[in-house]
Amino acid sequence: MRQESFLIIEDEAITARYIEMILKQMEFENIYISTDISEIIDIVTNKKIDISLLDINLNKSFDGLDIARKILNIQSHKQIVISANHDSLTMSRANDIDIQTFITKPFTPEQLKATVLMCINQKETQQSAQNTLIHLASEYTFNIEKKSMSKNNKEISLTKGELEFLSLLAKAKNQFLTYTDLEHALWRDDSVTDSTRRSFISRLNKKFDTLLIKTIHSQGYKLLLS
Repeated sequence: MRQESFLIIEDEAITARYIEMILKQMEFENIYISTDISEIIDIVTNKKIDISLLDINLNKSFDGLDIARKILNIQSHKQIVISANHDSLTMSRANDIDIQTFITKPFTPEQLKATVLMCINQKETQQSAQNTLIHLASEYTFNIEKKSMSKNNKEISLTKGELEFLSLLAKAKNQFLTYTDLEHALWRDDSVTDSTRRSFISRLNKKFDTLLIKTIHSQGYKLLLS
């Protein structure tokens, strides 16, 4: 069973069950169905939703995009808009709330499956990028995968040892790196004086136009995140 959760907002019962059936064929089990605004708000407030599938033309005083705006204010997640017509006004309203995935009625199981998988892949890619990029103070960014520091997309020239040190700090995130961790990473088994260590940190900090590495007295160092 796959772990992703879905919220189906579709007032045609046959279509809602059709979507549910296709999702279950894909081995998804965490599926909620509703068009009641109070119930929908309760679901997104108390449950983790990965993807919402919203019919635009609900037989209500509001439509799917009205609901989308409300629930995105509570919980950010991928949304698939279902509609028989994609007119310019609808597209514009969807873009205003950053919805860019549409599927047109009538749709086949294969079309829905492909759209759902695309959204999941996009979500996983975004999460991977978030885990790779560490955003620091004053718009500096450290890329853990590439071991590179940049500001406003311009790479900062640093030594191999400096990048290795920053990589360890970035992986630690809000935790600090001890003096021993630093010495082992950069100087291996060599004996290192306090003066050498302080000089290394001082030179590195001077390569940035703001303080990025904070010294925690008698403990170690940590990055100042944005």
